[in-house]
Amino acid sequence: MKRRSKGNLKKNFYRYSIFNKDRKEKRFTDPFVGGYFIQLHAIVHGRVQGVFFRASTCNVANSLEITGWVRNLQDGNVEVLAQGEKSKLNALLDWLQQGPKYSHVSKVDHKFLQKKESYSGFKVKI
Repeated sequence: MKRRSKGNLKKNFYRYSIFNKDRKEKRFTDPFVGGYFIQLHAIVHGRVQGVFFRASTCNVANSLEITGWVRNLQDGNVEVLAQGEKSKLNALLDWLQQGPKYSHVSKVDHKFLQKKESYSGFKVKI
């Protein structure tokens, strides 16, 4: 069995890299997973505080193997920052538009961004 040196591993990593249009920042794909690791920032509007929305979001995100956080905002909305594969983030976004049993989601403002910092696990921020 042939062992790969660090040079070959680095070369293979850059082979799977994609550059954005202005070539200032790099986005990398994991060749073994096949998806882009990006970030979702969402603001959930409606009756979303006091109905276990944050805890339910944390459970769904952990089951999807997404990292990031969720927190209440002072205006009664909930903010979510999640990182992972785009397909998993889309699944979380679909869930955010429904919410848990006792919530009522009126709208979800969201945008996909490049991942800036890494998080370990998904947490409820206070």
